[in-house]
Amino acid sequence: MIGSGRPNGQNYLTASPAAMLAALLTLTMFACGSNGFAGATLPSDPGHNVPSLVGTVSAPNGDLVSARRPWWSPDSFGLVQKALAADNVLTVGEGIPVSLSLVNPVDAADGLIGNTGGYAPLPLGQAFTDFAGKYQISDQAAGDITRCRLMVSVGTYQPANGIDTRMRSFVFDSLTNINSYSEAAVRVVLERLIKAPAVQLCDITLSGLQNIYDAVEVAAIPAVGDTVAELNQDAFELARSSPNVQQAVAAATGGS
Repeated sequence: MIGSGRPNGQNYLTASPAAMLAALLTLTMFACGSNGFAGATLPSDPGHNVPSLVGTVSAPNGDLVSARRPWWSPDSFGLVQKALAADNVLTVGEGIPVSLSLVNPVDAADGLIGNTGGYAPLPLGQAFTDFAGKYQISDQAAGDITRCRLMVSVGTYQPANGIDTRMRSFVFDSLTNINSYSEAAVRVVLERLIKAPAVQLCDITLSGLQNIYDAVEVAAIPAVGDTVAELNQDAFELARSSPNVQQAVAAATGGS
């Protein structure tokens, strides 16, 4: 109960713990709005348990930075340098779209993705990078990364117009970074699909993809390039000629 006491001539209110809690809850509801919530996500929220894919997008000198980059960015002053994969590859800026899609194994069988009529990658979701180049795609499709075969991608590929900022990564973990290493790994896998002995994209396990990426990442450290296209190509050339990468590919696909 709420009452009054007057020790030493002073007035104050006293209340039982239950009454104080009830009053506090009432005040909280009025302060937060008529529904009593202050932006919190409750377990009953339908989106609370939506699975997510997260990662970081990196490019030579942050080449994929958004058009909203500030006027004082380094490239505005011509301060960019030739990018070394182990040195000058930076996270991209804010607002870069990252797409999640499902690659059809029939489409990938010829070593290319998106060129087989009727089997183009199926778009599943999209998100945008934050200021630190990080993305988070929250979608039910991200809940089963074993599904053959999920891929995340950024950039544009329009060779006829001389535009190639595309970087891709097969999804082998809920944390999947996108960079020239991952693009080189995608190309290594696709190249294997057109060699003997025959193998299909879905034959390669997630651990196999992970091992290929890890080997590519080490092999491609010396890669250099002024642009995304140049760095991607140099990373791929280094990766495809690496004995460790070849061994990882063979282990994952049964090739020699």
